[in-house]
Amino acid sequence: MHDLKDNAALTVELVVAFAKEVATINPTWQRAFLRIAKSTGVAEAKASYVGLTGTSIVNVLEHKIFFHWVTETAALLFETLEATRPVKVALVVLNPDLSYELTYEYSDPERWTISKFNGGTGVPSGL
Repeated sequence: MHDLKDNAALTVELVVAFAKEVATINPTWQRAFLRIAKSTGVAEAKASYVGLTGTSIVNVLEHKIFFHWVTETAALLFETLEATRPVKVALVVLNPDLSYELTYEYSDPERWTISKFNGGTGVPSGL
């Protein structure tokens, strides 16, 4: 089991890696979102970013190495929080200056979905 000190280090590592990944996709990104959901012990991740021409969803297949690493790292993050409250979803909202907000959802596994289907904009729902 990891402690909260590990959680802080993993969070920073996750945010920096996400910023680098988004910058390789679009160097002029303005805001980025990384949603990590956990269900039945498995984590899944989805990301999007706002650029000069609108919001784009990050292609999971084109960036599968990054997303695989994210889900492994998220599993460790979630493990540090399991003793207090099981996490269903985590959302990172990232700015180009590396300022970020990491928010956890403890009950609604559908919160902050990232989609362009059914009227979605690519920005996490509810933001």
